[in-house]
Amino acid sequence: MVRSEIGNLRALSRKDIDALLKPESSFDGWVRVMIELERLNLPGMQGYITRGANRVFCYLIHGLKLSSVLEIGNRSGHSTVGLALALKHRTGADRRMVSIDKTDWNDIKNYRRKFGLDCMPQRSLNKVDCASFVEFIVGSSTKVLPKLKQRFDFVFIDGSHRTEIVLADVLNSFRLLNPGGIIVLHDYYPHLKPLWPHRPKISKGPYLAMVEVMKRHPEVHVMSLNDLPWINCWEPSHKTVLAVVARKIGGKNE
Repeated sequence: MVRSEIGNLRALSRKDIDALLKPESSFDGWVRVMIELERLNLPGMQGYITRGANRVFCYLIHGLKLSSVLEIGNRSGHSTVGLALALKHRTGADRRMVSIDKTDWNDIKNYRRKFGLDCMPQRSLNKVDCASFVEFIVGSSTKVLPKLKQRFDFVFIDGSHRTEIVLADVLNSFRLLNPGGIIVLHDYYPHLKPLWPHRPKISKGPYLAMVEVMKRHPEVHVMSLNDLPWINCWEPSHKTVLAVVARKIGGKNE
């Protein structure tokens, strides 16, 4: 069952997002996060969360003074570690994070079978002293989310990319937000167009799901982060497939 309440979703404009992502706005916090990421030295995996995307997480969490995170889909653990470190270095935060995936990626057999490595999310969190405030839940998001009682400031959706599941994840996440909370999507391709010419394959689900969300809730909009102020990808490139879901300012498009 999908239950949706958008009253707690933060109202943000494109100008707000641009201001939050100015390189100087949360640079000190990012430096602390980056140092720990460098020490951890997780292997780069094309198609997974990049250093540039983790910088976005840090700037949003620090800039909006967010303290709790729900992650839907952890897999390689790159986003899990980046989100947890952003919380760790958020001054004065009462840190709390829940990470959900249908597969137990902390099981070394599962992780080695998929990646051929042993840098499971839990092990990485232990190395950067973040394990104490991160809870892992193994299960399908469509079954887990309706039963969750906790609420969160920041929801990151990167689980199944099937349209109907992304739609359910977004609608369920609305109910789980604290006042002023936001949702961030991964693999959001505006108008279903590739961002990189040499990578024509795209995930359609997040975009199509948001088309349906905005039909049901016209006061909601999704803002692709598009060209970041910093290099994001392996190419290198400033392009990103991250997008922020928020309420419109005054109920109007920017």
